[in-house]
Amino acid sequence: MAHQHRAEPIIVRLSDVAPEPWANGLGITRVLVRRPAWRLSVADIAGRAPFSALPGLDRVLIPLSEEGLVLDIEGEVHRVARHAAISFRGEDRVVAEAEGRDARVLNVMVRRSAARIETEVGAMPPLEGAAAVAVLSGAAALASQPVSAPAVILPDGGAAACRPLSPATILAAIRISPRTDGTAPSSRAAAIRPPF
Repeated sequence: MAHQHRAEPIIVRLSDVAPEPWANGLGITRVLVRRPAWRLSVADIAGRAPFSALPGLDRVLIPLSEEGLVLDIEGEVHRVARHAAISFRGEDRVVAEAEGRDARVLNVMVRRSAARIETEVGAMPPLEGAAAVAVLSGAAALASQPVSAPAVILPDGGAAACRPLSPATILAAIRISPRTDGTAPSSRAAAIRPPF
């Protein structure tokens, strides 16, 4: 009788990925996960930067820098705290303002026609069923291996065993579910508060 092979989780660290320009050339991003329906990246923002127009995508952004980020989304200003998440549409007019500093953000994008994104952020959010687990700050332990932020763990059956290594560790469970109802989110930005 053949034994089923359990795949090992895949760890993608920021240092593993080469930087590439934004679609509009006004910033730099590193794509940690690229799938047909979604992708996850870490972007660096210097000062004030208009985002690329990405019609047909839904986005979730999570600031990683201590000071957070200010986003102007379709003329409405949002102050987004570190490790809080905000969702918006790829076709929305968005300008990020790092208020004279450099800022780093985690970006998740999905094709609206194919999938929807849910994120849960905290010291130990439920990880079962996540498409990816992002280490936003501190470090996590996966088996005997430490994983320092920023990094992404692609489960393949094992990321639910990931545990924080210190009180500074914050994780994001990222769930991507197929869109089956034909609905799309409204154009209004939705701020998602961190659960801590």
